[in-house]
Amino acid sequence: MEIRLLQTFQAVVQCGSQIKAANLLQYAQSTITLHINQLEEKLGIELFERKGKQMVLTEAGRLVKEQADILLNQVDVITETAKEFSLGQKGLIRIGAIDSIGKTNLISVLTTFMKEHPQICLSIESGVTQQFSQRIIANELDIALCPPPSPELNLEFYPLYEEKLCLILPIDHPLSTQEKIHMCDLEDENFILTGQLCDYRRKIEHVFLQHGFHLHSNYDAANMEMVLNLVLQGFGIAMLPSNFVANSHQYAIRDIDDISFALPVGLIRKKNKVLSPATEKLLANIFSSC
Repeated sequence: MEIRLLQTFQAVVQCGSQIKAANLLQYAQSTITLHINQLEEKLGIELFERKGKQMVLTEAGRLVKEQADILLNQVDVITETAKEFSLGQKGLIRIGAIDSIGKTNLISVLTTFMKEHPQICLSIESGVTQQFSQRIIANELDIALCPPPSPELNLEFYPLYEEKLCLILPIDHPLSTQEKIHMCDLEDENFILTGQLCDYRRKIEHVFLQHGFHLHSNYDAANMEMVLNLVLQGFGIAMLPSNFVANSHQYAIRDIDDISFALPVGLIRKKNKVLSPATEKLLANIFSSC
């Protein structure tokens, strides 16, 4: 059954005549007559009693009108929802984000965006680049904010900023007051590391290996908050993003003098994938803020 037949039926009921309904819908009167006849034929009932120029609903017509009103109201809702979606005013955006994003200005970009678009739902999950990459490929995430993915995955990466890693020491650690800290000073230190798949851990291990040093570690922590807590308890030292740690009297933040630890962070998305208007609108806000 065509929606337009019900729309014509509803207009005739509202106007009380085919002539007025034709003017309302900007149809020829013959089209109105045709639509009503087609609808009655499909339903197998008479919808109107013709009393001169007036169209009066039959009992069957009244029952059909009740359901037609409900259906056409739903059609209006669907149409409006589709319009809002196409304008980027409604939708679901699925984002993967590394933990340290919460300490950058990107979190304020997301917060502002949600305040401006209250009908958009934002789903954010934490993790690491390898996990995000696989979920983007599987269409389970739209975008991710993280370090670069493996080149062979053929995902698009847009760099946003560089994340500097710094050395975190217990406040009473001998190196905390040393004027300069070199990599060789860390050879016998116990490092507290994040999980095996963590982007920061991979970067740290790679740089140390490049300089001929093997990291000694007795502790793997589930997240950076736990790493920091273990440092505070004196279990070892760590390297964490500088934007994740704040100046504190509880621990010392130092650089390694002869080495620069920096990790690019950006946005990844599936190559050639058409994103929703809401997601594209969010991307524009992210890029303009960096």
